[in-house]
Amino acid sequence: MMPIAWMPSYSFVKSIDRLVPSTFQQGKYSLQLTGNGAAKAAIQTVALKGSAGDKFALELWSKAQGVPTGGIYAMQVQFMKGKTSTVAVMTRFTNGTHAWKKVSRLFAAPVDYTSIRFMIIFEKTGGVAWFDGASLTQLP
Repeated sequence: MMPIAWMPSYSFVKSIDRLVPSTFQQGKYSLQLTGNGAAKAAIQTVALKGSAGDKFALELWSKAQGVPTGGIYAMQVQFMKGKTSTVAVMTRFTNGTHAWKKVSRLFAAPVDYTSIRFMIIFEKTGGVAWFDGASLTQLP
């Protein structure tokens, strides 16, 4: 089961990559992803048109247990113009074991766009990460 309006990548394993009610930062659930060497992503695409220079604030909470070095443990925003994507920002989380930490970034759209893709990426050989409170806000 995925959060509403999010799509899993093809490499999700339903028994280990799921919403869990046992640990969360906000609300009643968090998204749990377990490292098994596969590239996993939870993806949300927002139909929003705009221009290069539009300003945004990005936030995401994560908690980790035994996340090894190497691979990717991050959030990413891509600006889409049709099927062409331009990565605007990728922010990595700290590996290892840690309590809930919020990562946030302010940034501007690098190109004109017809939609925005927000991705939670977990590509690790082991460990578990939980994600909660994802937010992408357009600023004035």
